[in-house]
Amino acid sequence: MNKIILLTDYRGHFYSSTTTNYASLNFNKVAKIFESSGFVVEIKSFSDIDFRNQNYSKIFVLYQSSEDPDLRYKSFIDDIIYGLHLQGAILIPGYEFFKAHHNKVFMEILRDLSANYEIKNIKTKYYGTLEDFINRKSDLKYPLVLKSSEGAGSRGVVKVNNFKQAFKKVKFLSKSISLKYSFKDFLKQYYFKNYVSYSNFRRKLIAQNFISNLNNDYKILVYPYQIFILKRENRKNDFRASGSGLFEFTDQLPEGILEYSYQIFKSFNVPYISLDVAFNGNAFYLIEFQFVSFGTLTLEKSPFHYEYQNEKWMKIDGKKNLEDVFAHSIIYYLKSNFK
Repeated sequence: MNKIILLTDYRGHFYSSTTTNYASLNFNKVAKIFESSGFVVEIKSFSDIDFRNQNYSKIFVLYQSSEDPDLRYKSFIDDIIYGLHLQGAILIPGYEFFKAHHNKVFMEILRDLSANYEIKNIKTKYYGTLEDFINRKSDLKYPLVLKSSEGAGSRGVVKVNNFKQAFKKVKFLSKSISLKYSFKDFLKQYYFKNYVSYSNFRRKLIAQNFISNLNNDYKILVYPYQIFILKRENRKNDFRASGSGLFEFTDQLPEGILEYSYQIFKSFNVPYISLDVAFNGNAFYLIEFQFVSFGTLTLEKSPFHYEYQNEKWMKIDGKKNLEDVFAHSIIYYLKSNFK
């Protein structure tokens, strides 16, 4: 039996849609599409999962992530889906792709582990503390882009031109001081010989090579044989495009960007992917990428999209329905990987 469990959050939401003011997409419609393709669908919340009395081995589980403050609910989701993974459930997408959501450190680890060398012209160092950064300062070449591991829309993203600037920004981005914790740690220095204090700067972050001559980037959503693309201009007097609000749907694209994006999608073997891609006139750069709970405005608002037909990418006019594209992408993924 091809059973799919669809996991909703504590609000009864599943993913989000711009057509519902970023509430839930219509998961009942998604379920009906699954059922019409021969799947049995069960809708549960994360807190309904019962590991002691239920066995989820070999059952498909479609889940989401969360962008709540401090990612506290995301931590709960992590516990549940990792438990499902350990029991043998088939997560869609796999657990490693959930782990990369709002976690740029692990996202960059996935880049480093990838066999796709086309995405490795951005080079990343990752750090757990300010002290890690200081200890490896000789590895760096400026200018650099520093990024908090958490966050979206260019929050926590800064450019630095030298170590003095970098030290100041890393100190700010990694700050994690707790007065009660710090006071206890301070006292231990007097009671215990050779005691080394814990860091007060333990928010993880990454450092990347700065790419010059970028005036914009592209938000690209890729599904099986379909691509939706949005051009985003940089903010005024800034190198960042994400979150600028300066976007347009255009068919005037750099040659090769569609195939570049589709090859990235194929290399990760996922049902869908969100890419931030930049082009400096000579090369494409994969700035960031996400696999779960990414924004869908690019799909829902676009007046056209691209489909791969007769061995080439064709522009197709007209809007597409989020639930339809989402569900059929999952079905295609399952039939391709679990025959």
